[in-house]
Order: sequence, then C-alpha cells, then structure tokens
Amino acid sequence: LKHEKTDIAFLQETHLAAHEAEKLIKIWGGYYSAALQKKNGTIILLKKSLLSSAPTAYHADSAGRWCSCIILLQQQNFLLTNVYAPTSDDLEFFNSLAAHLHQFTPQSILLGGDFNLPLNPITDRSSTCRAVKL
Repeated sequence: LKHEKTDIAFLQETHLAAHEAEKLIKIWGGYYSAALQKKNGTIILLKKSLLSSAPTAYHADSAGRWCSCIILLQQQNFLLTNVYAPTSDDLEFFNSLAAHLHQFTPQSILLGGDFNLPLNPITDRSSTCRAVKL
C-alpha cells in the first residue's frame, strides 16, 4: 500500500485478533474491528499524516463486521465506514448498519467494503438464496 502511495485503505476479512490488528495500526495508522476466533475483521488504514488530529468518534461492532471513525480532512468532517457484510441475506445486519450511519448525518460519509450482495441474484449467485431488498 505504501508503494502505491495509498492515503486511505479499507480491508475486510482480515481474520486478525485485536493484538495483531494493533500491530498493523502502529505501523500504518487507523482503526479496526477485531475478528472473533479468526473470523471476519475490518480495518481502516490511514496514512499517518492524515492522523494529525484524533478522530472525534470511533465505533466498531463486536462481531468484526464494520468499523467507523470521524476524521477531519481539509476542514471537513468525514465519517469513514468499512463493512464486511455476512454472506447470507442478513436484513438485521443491514438495518443495524443503516441505523449506525443515520446517527451521523449530515456528515459526509465514505462507505466502502465487501457487502456480499450480488447486483443480479440470478446471474451472480451460485446458490438459490433470496436477495435482500434494502
């Protein structure tokens, strides 16, 4: 990532325990939601020069499915949220994520990650699971 001159990176399915994620954060800078039993895990990596001021808020779920932080970039607050959604159609997960995001409006939101939702469930899925309507 440093070779690519990356400023912000969202990593999903990191499978890192808290102490392992903290090692990566010390090298790069950023925030994480630790994996439970080496499952899930999300990390927001931030170039250290972007961390000149502490975030005004940091949140992470207990299942390692998402993490959020509010940072000041060019005199504007941004809510950065990194998501690793369940592979099953979990409406409860998406409702809880939406509720979390709504707490911070009208902030500018940068939302990224792996949502595990096919654009076309008929052609993009190998199983017969129903698609979630959001």
